[in-house]
Amino acid sequence: MNRFRYIGAVLLTALVLVFALQNLNAVPIDLLFWRASASVALIALAPFLVGLVVASAASFLRARKARTGELKAPKDMSELEPGGVTPEPPAGRGD
Repeated sequence: MNRFRYIGAVLLTALVLVFALQNLNAVPIDLLFWRASASVALIALAPFLVGLVVASAASFLRARKARTGELKAPKDMSELEPGGVTPEPPAGRGD
């Protein structure tokens, strides 16, 4: 599964870069009282890079928690139920 994520990330990055390189012309940007001009490439790459940094940081923090043992799975189902009591399974037909 890890290989598919890597291939998907490379393909997505390639698509964003091709889009950015084909759209280098400047366009006006209006946001409330702010007006600027920027290339479409910059407008496309900035959110992509911010998302990449945020996702990488979240992945790093999750891996660090798992490595230090802060992220633990419950030992049995009773830890998942409120009050620590596991409900009885439904009664069968008795066949």
